[in-house]
Amino acid sequence: MKKVYTVIAMFVFVEGFAQPTLTQANNLSIGDFIQSGVMYSALATNIQQGLAGPSQSWNFTTTSFDIMDTIIGVPVPPQYAATFPTCNVAIDNGSMSQDYSFCTAGSNGFYFDGGVYIDPNFGPQAYAYSNSIANLKWPMTYNSSFVDTGYSDWKFPSSGPYDSTWQIFTMVETVSADAWGTLTLTWGTET
Repeated sequence: MKKVYTVIAMFVFVEGFAQPTLTQANNLSIGDFIQSGVMYSALATNIQQGLAGPSQSWNFTTTSFDIMDTIIGVPVPPQYAATFPTCNVAIDNGSMSQDYSFCTAGSNGFYFDGGVYIDPNFGPQAYAYSNSIANLKWPMTYNSSFVDTGYSDWKFPSSGPYDSTWQIFTMVETVSADAWGTLTLTWGTET
């Protein structure tokens, strides 16, 4: 099985080196840009997670990413509004694996609701999770953690000798804020 490592730089600008607290003000909004890099496991063998704790420094300036992209917060396209009725921001994934991710940015967190994958044979294939998956919960501070799960299933239309293909996604996400500090990547430094 091929593993994919993703580094997404979403940061809060904090004066000095005080412990940051992520809140609703840190939600991705329409018009926000996030620089993203994807590294496949064959190239990721020399990447170390780094130390946990306060006021750490991580330097990934020599890291080579397979895919570099800027993902952008955009309004939910009208053709998907009925499938994702609670979403208030879509993410245009650029050259990533799907065209859009649909999210709900709210007062208690940032949630992933599903996405649209553009299949070369079948066109846009939307999938929605039966329950939104928390990417971040507010407030999020050093030593905060949570686990969340989601489930989705959808069918591709019939093609050739197959009457359909059924795809089932189960996602279990564990989020731990076990450190804070300065992250240096090939595209810049964030504190």
